[in-house]
Amino acid sequence: MALGQYLAAHHHPVVYGGGKEGLMGTIAESTMAAGGEVIGIIPTFLQEMGLAKMDVTRLIQTSTMDERKDEMLRQADAFIVLPGGFGTFEEFTTMLSWSQLNVHQKPIALFNINHYFDDLVAMMQKSCDEGFAPPG
Repeated sequence: MALGQYLAAHHHPVVYGGGKEGLMGTIAESTMAAGGEVIGIIPTFLQEMGLAKMDVTRLIQTSTMDERKDEMLRQADAFIVLPGGFGTFEEFTTMLSWSQLNVHQKPIALFNINHYFDDLVAMMQKSCDEGFAPPG
C-alpha cells in the first residue's frame, strides 16, 4: 500500500495494534517490505490466540487492552485512523477524548476512505452542535 511505502520512505515508524489482519496489518506489511520500521503493540491474550503479526521490527506485549492504548500513546507521534471495526473506533475515540482532556497534543487524522466514516463524523458534529462536545 502506498501509505506504508510513504511512511517508510520518510522514516516515520508505524505504531499499531500488532495484528496481522485488517488494513493496519496490510500497512505494516508494506512498510516492512519498503524497509521501514513497524512497532506492534498487542495484549498477550491476543498473541496467544494467534492474532499477532510476528514479522515486525519490534513487538511489544501488554497485559491488557488499556495498557496497549497507553503504550500506543507513548510510542506514536501522530494517529492515522483507517476504516476498521470496533477496536478501531475505541482507539480513535480514546485518543480523541485524551486530546480534548490535554493528555496529549498529537495530531489525529481520520482517513475517510470511500466515505466509511461519514456517519461517525456526522454523529461527532451533532455532539458538538448540541453542546455535548467542544467544537473542533
